[in-house]
This record gives sequence, C-alpha cells and structure tokens, in this order.
Amino acid sequence: MKELNTILKNWNDLYDFYYNEFLKTEDDEKESELLEKCYQIGEWIDDLKYKINNICANK
Repeated sequence: MKELNTILKNWNDLYDFYYNEFLKTEDDEKESELLEKCYQIGEWIDDLKYKINNICANK
C-alpha cells in the first residue's frame, strides 16, 4: 500500500508540474499539449485512487 501511495504522490506532483507550466505558457499549441498531459495524468490518479479504495474496502 505504501508503494501505491508513493506513486499517487508522484503522479500528483507531475500533474502540478504540468499544470503550472500550462499557467505560464502563452503558446496555444503548447497549452493544448500541457492540458492533454494534465487530463491523462488526472485519469491515472483517479484510477489509482479507485484501486486504493477497493483494496482498503476489501481488507
């Protein structure tokens, strides 16, 4: 479980990094790429949270 929480933290940090880069950029194409990365990482985070909750519920 500790490993999953570490992965979740790392993905949250990565999401924050890309989101902050999105806020700084003025390039429309780069904005789009950064938002796509945020969206994908957000999906990974949601999936992992769901799996962690299922593991906790089944204990």
